[in-house]
Amino acid sequence: MSLFHSLCRSSSRRFFKRGLFALPVLFVAFQFMACTMEPDGDEGVWITGPWPYLYGEWATEFDSYIINTVTGRLEYDDGGWGMGFSGEIQGMLLFTRASTSGVIFIRYSEDGRPTDWDWSDPENPIAIPIDGDYIGVFFRNLTDTSGQFANPVDANFRTPAQQTLAAARLAFTVDTMGDYVSFWATYTRQ
Repeated sequence: MSLFHSLCRSSSRRFFKRGLFALPVLFVAFQFMACTMEPDGDEGVWITGPWPYLYGEWATEFDSYIINTVTGRLEYDDGGWGMGFSGEIQGMLLFTRASTSGVIFIRYSEDGRPTDWDWSDPENPIAIPIDGDYIGVFFRNLTDTSGQFANPVDANFRTPAQQTLAAARLAFTVDTMGDYVSFWATYTRQ
């Protein structure tokens, strides 16, 4: 075998090994590039899928969020209190360049909820989200292993909902986060 052939064989082996190592890196890079990012004024950056850094199950000992980038859904399991929900992720508004805080917008799905009104006070029934409404889930202090999540809650302790995504984007912002979130829970990625 000539010197030229042996050099070509050894360099092709190194290239192949390096190429195998680079494939996962390229896959993640392409996934991130596949999402659409657009400035949203002073509010932050609007992103549509696939949200690889939020993928997975985030849990406390009482409840959990499952963010499935394959199906594009968010599921909230409230631990059996009757206020769990799920929905199709519509996009996300990032409040920081580092993607550590923001709000995830979903199109709400009822999971066996029997009614769209809370009749605990018959004189003043409270509307709760119904199938097709848009709601947001706030997050902050996000890392690879933990983050704080909160469902927006109004003065009547109900999840406020909007009939359109545009209305939800106006309602759930960095400026209104304090109006809707009074308690943050820290979740760990499972």
